[in-house]
Amino acid sequence: MLKSIEEECVCQTKRLRHHPSIAIYAGNNEDYQVQEQAGLTYDYEDKDPQSWLRTDFPARYIYEKLLPDVVGAHSPHVPYHPGSPWGDGNISSDPTVRDMHQWNVWHGTQEKYQLFDKLGGRFNSEFGMEGFPHIDTIKYYVTDPTQL
Repeated sequence: MLKSIEEECVCQTKRLRHHPSIAIYAGNNEDYQVQEQAGLTYDYEDKDPQSWLRTDFPARYIYEKLLPDVVGAHSPHVPYHPGSPWGDGNISSDPTVRDMHQWNVWHGTQEKYQLFDKLGGRFNSEFGMEGFPHIDTIKYYVTDPTQL
């Protein structure tokens, strides 16, 4: 499996490395949040990649060893980030380090949208709130029975 992931990463970094829109590579989306919520093993001080494969969070090897090695070899001019969000040793929702995802207006703690300016972090790489659909969509499923 690891060999297949490595081959795919080599192919994709070679394919995309000269694309002007590639500003950063991120190893995963919210997997460190899953690790935290599920209580999976993660010892930030453990820097032995082989030992990560023997834990209940072996994906760390992919995000912190395999992918950064491939990106470094084939697209060294583009920064690599292990995950998004990524706490760099802190919890992934720590607003003082790295990036965070802020969806607490319509998800999570369901804060009022008026508090959006206070819900920020060092860098919000995801944020938003649920939006109302286009009026044509509503007209499609909400009909006036007198018009039938």
